[in-house]
Amino acid sequence: MGDQFRDLHGDNSGNPQGGSGKRPALVWIIFFFVMVSTGWSLLSLAIIHFNLIPLDNQTKTYFESQSWFDVLYSVVIGLLNIGGTVMLFLMRQQAFKLLLLGFLVSIASVVYQTIFKNWLMVVGIPGAVGAFIGYCISLAIILYTKSLMDKRMLK
Repeated sequence: MGDQFRDLHGDNSGNPQGGSGKRPALVWIIFFFVMVSTGWSLLSLAIIHFNLIPLDNQTKTYFESQSWFDVLYSVVIGLLNIGGTVMLFLMRQQAFKLLLLGFLVSIASVVYQTIFKNWLMVVGIPGAVGAFIGYCISLAIILYTKSLMDKRMLK
């Protein structure tokens, strides 16, 4: 049973080269989770941007208030997360920096959106709780990536 957990978490610290070359199962899980969730987020933004679904007045007003800058940094956050996840999948150290940068830009964007664009009123408590859970998951992925770096499993 210990070997299964070692494989899941990528604990190959006993290997002098720092890894067996085998991708830990958790890296696969993270890869698919981030690709699906980021892809869904970007698709949702596109659907809203092109008015393909009806929106209530408050949500419509919020999205109409979005500038090109607001849309651009949403796309940048998605690309940083995808890039970091691809680097993690490829077992590269750049994953940590890209994921951390995506996380920090995302936090900054929520602060900006809350102060200047009424984000909290649009998403409400359920949306804020969902965002908090998402940030907790992102932080866990970043810490896991850092642990893989510390074990010298990332090139």
